[in-house]
Amino acid sequence: MKKMLVLMSFLAILLAGCVQKSVSSNESRNSNEITTDTSSTLKSKESTNDSTTDEKRSIDTSEVSATVKNTESTMESSSQSEKDNSLEGYSDDQIEYARVWLATMGTTYKKDLEDPNTGFELHVRKESAGYPVNPYAEDSVTFPEDTVILSAKYAYQSLVIYSSNYDGTITKYPVPGHFQNQEENTREGSQKILDGATIVAIPTSNPEDVKELINVMHIDN
Repeated sequence: MKKMLVLMSFLAILLAGCVQKSVSSNESRNSNEITTDTSSTLKSKESTNDSTTDEKRSIDTSEVSATVKNTESTMESSSQSEKDNSLEGYSDDQIEYARVWLATMGTTYKKDLEDPNTGFELHVRKESAGYPVNPYAEDSVTFPEDTVILSAKYAYQSLVIYSSNYDGTITKYPVPGHFQNQEENTREGSQKILDGATIVAIPTSNPEDVKELINVMHIDN
């Protein structure tokens, strides 16, 4: 009987130890799962925060870039407005003629303008499409578009013949101030001049130079 009681007591102690170990194992497992979940949650929040920060940084950069562009655009517009205001009272045609001369001939006219013995005048004549490239050649080819002829007071002060492209550029024809050789006085010679046309960009130029040329400008027709 005593042996039976001892055996039962031993089994009871053994069973209690197994139950305690199982409970401890479950608690440890639950603790690890909680730690893992917490770590994942923290990493997810960190990733979200990083993404939000990057997005905010990108938005801030775009806003700064847009502000800079708007400022530059405003400054350019203001500068252009000041230039336009300085030429107020002059016609678009007058301004064009002066700017074309400045873009193609430069400011060498100033020396003659300051010389009382020579002086300088800018003459303007407009011709319709079909005007001969070389008026002295009977079979000369003709200009396909309306042209503007800018000439100075004296032949040596140069000549410019062009047609406007209405986009800030002109088509300039290399017509000489004098048709001196036989080749130029042939149809082939005039065709060569027509084929030698070049596109020239016309900048806004110095408004003071533009006004100076307009003041000595004579529109002949």
